[in-house]
Amino acid sequence: MVFKTSLKIWFLLRLTYLSSLVQVGKSFQMQAKFGSFLRMTSKATSLRMVEIEYEYLPPNEGYIPFASDLPSSFEGDVPAGMRGEAVRSAIRSGRCICWDLSKTPLQQGWILVTGAGAIDFLNSKLSQTIAWDNRASYKEACLLDAKGRVVDKLEIFLQSEDRAYMMTSPGHAGSSLFKRLDPLIFPMDQVTLKDCSENTQIALASTNIADVQIAFNEYILPFLKSKTKFAFPEDGEEFCSKFDLESGASITILPTVYLPPTAVTGYTIVLENDTDNLGKVVWKNLVSEDSPDGPIEIGALEFETLRIESGMPGFGKELTGAKKDVKPTPAGPFELHWEKSMIDMDKGCYLGQEGVASVAKNPRGPPRLLYQVIFDYEGNVFASESKGDKGTIENLTKIPVEGAELFVLGSNNEISVGILTSVAEPSGTGEPNMVGLVLAKRAETILKAMKERDLEIDRNFNREPYSDDPLWNGESLGTASAMVQPPPMDPLDGLEVIVSDSFTVGYLKSIPSRRYPMGQNMFEDIVIHEPPESPEEGEVEVNRVKTEWGPEVNAALDALFEKQKKFSKGEEEEVKDEIESYDEKIDESINDNVQAEIDQAIEEASQAKAVAEAAAAEAQRKEAKIAMLKKKAEEAMARRKGKVAAVSTTKDNEKNESVEKEKELLAEDLEARRKSEKMEMLRKRSE
Repeated sequence: MVFKTSLKIWFLLRLTYLSSLVQVGKSFQMQAKFGSFLRMTSKATSLRMVEIEYEYLPPNEGYIPFASDLPSSFEGDVPAGMRGEAVRSAIRSGRCICWDLSKTPLQQGWILVTGAGAIDFLNSKLSQTIAWDNRASYKEACLLDAKGRVVDKLEIFLQSEDRAYMMTSPGHAGSSLFKRLDPLIFPMDQVTLKDCSENTQIALASTNIADVQIAFNEYILPFLKSKTKFAFPEDGEEFCSKFDLESGASITILPTVYLPPTAVTGYTIVLENDTDNLGKVVWKNLVSEDSPDGPIEIGALEFETLRIESGMPGFGKELTGAKKDVKPTPAGPFELHWEKSMIDMDKGCYLGQEGVASVAKNPRGPPRLLYQVIFDYEGNVFASESKGDKGTIENLTKIPVEGAELFVLGSNNEISVGILTSVAEPSGTGEPNMVGLVLAKRAETILKAMKERDLEIDRNFNREPYSDDPLWNGESLGTASAMVQPPPMDPLDGLEVIVSDSFTVGYLKSIPSRRYPMGQNMFEDIVIHEPPESPEEGEVEVNRVKTEWGPEVNAALDALFEKQKKFSKGEEEEVKDEIESYDEKIDESINDNVQAEIDQAIEEASQAKAVAEAAAAEAQRKEAKIAMLKKKAEEAMARRKGKVAAVSTTKDNEKNESVEKEKELLAEDLEARRKSEKMEMLRKRSE
């Protein structure tokens, strides 16, 4: 690839003394922005810009070494970009992906909780309320430390009032969780813990739950002989399905795959008491080469890339509350955007509650927030790619690694953003970039420091990170790009950053669960799937979710699919004509739907206007009432002051009268004493 870039070198000059002497600033820092220009910054007072056009051919283009201890399901010579594109094509097409993380660094743990006090024990340790609803249920909850920081996100599977499982995050061993919780149990708790991490776990996922159910029926169900009829967990409810098999094992279908629903949805299939190794048989058939249309197997390396790309915090990465002396400080649920999904704010008396409450009451919000970091190849020519060229300037564009510190681009490494906590495999997303996660510091502090240096976030919607985002370019709404865009969900969205001591640059982006509306998938465009046939005897009924185009379009599509099943070469022209007629019906229906939506929007706007006018009238009435009450209060205060003054005057008069009486009594006493002394004197004279 030829990198056509524009090299802009800013020579910052400082005028000294009163002469024409010009001295080049001594303190410089070279920063590369998107591979297109270099900046040289200092605290100088004048600025000169020179622009040079050039072409650069890296001698080792595409060579980006990446070390990882995570295994891949693909052969070693398959490039990361091809693996990433294959995985995402399987997700988008409805073919499904599957994985088994056992015997890898990302193996999940299972802890069995039994006893009469099982539910009380879970409620005293977890951030969610666990309750028995007379059927097997499932819930996600956080295990926190004493300061309210996340130790792990646990999947709780409640089988009965006295029996439950806790499933850890990938990478958190069941033995580690057991050692943490077992010392907290007292005899009065009436509960026992057991590490059951040997249970077989298989995850099956796609963008549409119906695709997962079809794959289950075709590739898993034939090997399971159940004592009762199978049924999938009810979609949208916190329930799961558990069945006993004739082999003595039991199978549980949990409505989770650990990844957020913004990325994929599906089931985790767990086999207990699997003495016949039925799980190995099921897994072998699921990924067999004899099933060319079956799910695509992914390894721990591909799963980790999906986790980071979907913005899911990972154990030992963003979740470090189980470790001591970890930098950066372990994250709390508010910093990970889990305050609504993982915390019951009405619940009391659980481990870490005080720490959660202190953050919830803080008007400034949490001290950090989780963001994605995107490092585009277009803006970074890494040192490994340019090694061996004849340039005289050392290329400091390093490959980002976990633990590297990020700074605001152009701040001369003075405004720290945060520490990289996760970095995905280069090109692992199927795109020419690297994706990471960072716990960014409080936006208020960063934006204030940027303002002092005349820096700002460039939110030009024709460039990254907005050009490919449906929420910013208007594609998801079917509108033109000239539409007034809403403010970002998170204030640092779009902030350009640079890796410490390097030229590597990127930008922050809100995690997908914050960028995409509820129900919208980050991988899936609008795709109409073929409705499934009626389930055969023994199959689990699939609840296919159709794209809502309206009854006429759905009827046309159903008829078209039925016609395609009977398709033959002799009917080619007839089918083509019918397809064209169906296309016309679809276009007409879509236009009708759009007009209906416009009319509905106008009606809603009118209703909103009426509500606003009523609210304004109510506000004026309240304002008048407040003014009247204020006036009455002032009058009452004035009357009270008058009464106080009258009482004060009366008291003063009484005091004066009392003083006068005392004076009169004193005068009378003096007169009596004078007369007594005179009588005594006259008596002496007479004698």
